[in-house]
Amino acid sequence: MPTFTDLGLSGPICRTLKKAGLASPTAFQQRAIPLFLHGRDLLLIAPAGPERSAGYLLALLHRLSEPVVPAQPKEPRALVLAADKDEAESIGLTLTAIGSLVAISHVVASDGSGWNRQDRALRTGVEIVVATPRRLIELLRERAVKLSAVEVVVFDAVDMLLEEGYGSDLDKVLASLPARRQTVALAADSSPALRPFLRLWMHNPVGFAAPPAAAAAPPATGSTAAARQASPRPGPKPAVTLPDWLDQPPPSLLPAWLDDKSAAAAAAPAGSGKKKRGRSGAPAPAAAGGGAQPAGKKSGGGKPGKAAASKSKKRGARP
Repeated sequence: MPTFTDLGLSGPICRTLKKAGLASPTAFQQRAIPLFLHGRDLLLIAPAGPERSAGYLLALLHRLSEPVVPAQPKEPRALVLAADKDEAESIGLTLTAIGSLVAISHVVASDGSGWNRQDRALRTGVEIVVATPRRLIELLRERAVKLSAVEVVVFDAVDMLLEEGYGSDLDKVLASLPARRQTVALAADSSPALRPFLRLWMHNPVGFAAPPAAAAAPPATGSTAAARQASPRPGPKPAVTLPDWLDQPPPSLLPAWLDDKSAAAAAAPAGSGKKKRGRSGAPAPAAAGGGAQPAGKKSGGGKPGKAAASKSKKRGARP
């Protein structure tokens, strides 16, 4: 199995993970972390939980620490939007635990938390702001934070943010962000309701879903259990290879329902389009002979053909 070092994470982050007993990334993290570090806009489909949060927080800490840039007052380099206060505080605790050996500071700005502490931290300068949409709008209105220096914005649970009616708040936040940035959106499932958000606020995103969890096998009993004990144990599983297209990702790996062209092609019945005469690949019968005549005129027993030949000779005789 690949390690976190194989995914490109820095030594301090890998040492912190090793101390916490996390030596090997999950299948979801094996793809999410390299893609995040590549700088592409991402749509990550995975169930909410520590695995999904670590999949982008590890890469975010690495990116901001390579190299470390001194934090500027009121100008964070990264923004993480959470759906509610509990989720924001959970993300903050994960950042504190993972980033203990990385000189990256953060502040959690959520509804109902201390305004003075948040304002003081922002005035001092932090690299990462974890906020709920409404509290971030308040910070922007009070000019306590500026988003002009944000390099990465992460929408944790973008599906929940849209379902709970934060669409207008997200528009205000995104309008305050610089045009050149990396946008990462996470959702629990592939919902067509995400299409307007992705097409409006993300640039050529790459998307993938976490592999489904393997179902646990029922406990063996009787003769089946005895046969398993007698049979030799299987050898080590082969190492999971990273995608070979990470150096040059494809233009899009989004689900089919996000592609308007594919949806239109699927909806249109085959052969519904009307063909125009003379537009097909084979030539029309009159054109094939090379002597097509206007409709409604008679051939006149070949005389018009001689007259046309004599006219062509006269034209050719002119100097």
